[in-house]
Amino acid sequence: MLDPPEEPKSLTRSQIEDLQLAASKMNGVERRGFQPEITLKYSQGKASLAQTVFG
Repeated sequence: MLDPPEEPKSLTRSQIEDLQLAASKMNGVERRGFQPEITLKYSQGKASLAQTVFG
């Protein structure tokens, strides 16, 4: 049986800035692993939504 889709998680502006800062401090390999995880967790895996929210 499939799990119901999760509701999108709401982030404050401060939390978004913290995630952006964390990603900016990582090297390419680390960042390429981190960003998809964040996209799945906070943007329901929707790349366009993640790009709008996180830049």
